[in-house]
Amino acid sequence: MSDSQPKKHNASEKKLRKQREEGNVPQFSDVTSLWNFAVALVVIPIIAMIIIEHLMSLFSVVERAEVLDFMVVYRPAILAALNAVFLSVGVLILAKIVISVFTSMILLKGINFALKPLVPKPNRLSPAAGLKRMFGKRTWVEVGQGLLRLTAWFAVVLLTLYLYLDDLFHLDRCNENCAIILALQIFGILSTTAIVILLVSVLIEVPLQRGLYLKEQKMTDEEVKKERKEQFGSDEVRRERNRIRDEMARTAGSAGVDKANMIFFFEDRAVAIRYHPDHAPIPIVAAKAGTPEAVEKLRAAVKENGFSELQDQEIVETSFGTEPGYQVDEIAFKPLVRGMQAIFGG
Repeated sequence: MSDSQPKKHNASEKKLRKQREEGNVPQFSDVTSLWNFAVALVVIPIIAMIIIEHLMSLFSVVERAEVLDFMVVYRPAILAALNAVFLSVGVLILAKIVISVFTSMILLKGINFALKPLVPKPNRLSPAAGLKRMFGKRTWVEVGQGLLRLTAWFAVVLLTLYLYLDDLFHLDRCNENCAIILALQIFGILSTTAIVILLVSVLIEVPLQRGLYLKEQKMTDEEVKKERKEQFGSDEVRRERNRIRDEMARTAGSAGVDKANMIFFFEDRAVAIRYHPDHAPIPIVAAKAGTPEAVEKLRAAVKENGFSELQDQEIVETSFGTEPGYQVDEIAFKPLVRGMQAIFGG
């Protein structure tokens, strides 16, 4: 039912946390590509000499194959080829994995170990769901961004080839050093352009993908209501909690002898009560005393404020256990009514 409702509310922290636990996070493919490309530019020159050395070893084995028997050279040739491949490709793959992990840690605030994305989902096999993803806003944005990036890259490549077209046509007249310099110049232009294009794409992709992801995770009225119910309880529980909180806030400032408008005493105990039909409709213990000296001081303070007192054993015994600032116990209601009638002549 919630799928048919409009998603008007921003996703809560609880929903985003749950989505992350399930492996549903924003995807930043261009960021990973940029880092991989940058690492490749750094790693390739460092390991270039090692790669060239192993490639030369491979070429040497191949040259020896012309004069030696195939059964003698095929094993060294295979080993040399494997070494060359693993050192040239393996290092780049390892760098890609490491950079991808660190990129995820930076952008997603930690590595995502969720296994749920690996579990097959039957709903993804649905043709309708597939068409929805295929023609969804995220797909169109990613395709459009990829086309723009590819168009910019081809434009720079064509412009570079056009500018160096004359040099490339006369490359056969150039010596080895000249060819290397020309190749490095073209490589520098193309690699720098690729980094700039990827960097611009990353600056666009990160906020764009975050925005698309947060828009996909928006919540309907029913989802908000359900989450609020799980977090704070049902409407009845919330109303009761609010009532108790309001009542406590209202009675929190009722403690103190200055708040009392009557006092009941018996022997060495006294209880000062606050009661007002509008401000304190339920009697509240404003202050109490448990020694003869304290009782005298409390009675004197209440009298000084212009309020009356009454000696009543039952009221004192039933309300003395209540702490100041709290409502008196229900068992004290009946004797309190009798005592207030005696004081105020009701």
